[in-house]
Amino acid sequence: MMFAEDCPKKRRTDPKEHKLKSLTHAGVILAKVLSAGALGEKQYLFKLVSNIETLFGKPMSEHLKIVDLQDSVLVLKASNSVWKSESAYQKKAIIERCNGLLGVKYVKNIRFV
Repeated sequence: MMFAEDCPKKRRTDPKEHKLKSLTHAGVILAKVLSAGALGEKQYLFKLVSNIETLFGKPMSEHLKIVDLQDSVLVLKASNSVWKSESAYQKKAIIERCNGLLGVKYVKNIRFV
């Protein structure tokens, strides 16, 4: 069992010791991170999921779900085999629409689960 006397004491620092050289606004830092693409696949995945109706259209978006984006492969889940087959038929068009939305040719293939 540990008692309060056994715990290491925290060093208190004098507030005058901390001198801030310059502060950078969080918006500036966030803009740099997003423009550098530091978030990569997760950022692209979020953008695709957020715009699913734009990508597939209303009828198809009700039957398709974006599951993941890994190593330039978009993983889709269809509600049934008919929609899976229809999506596979439109594979090239879906890839082109995804890359058009992202602004880069990132999606290379689609895998259906």
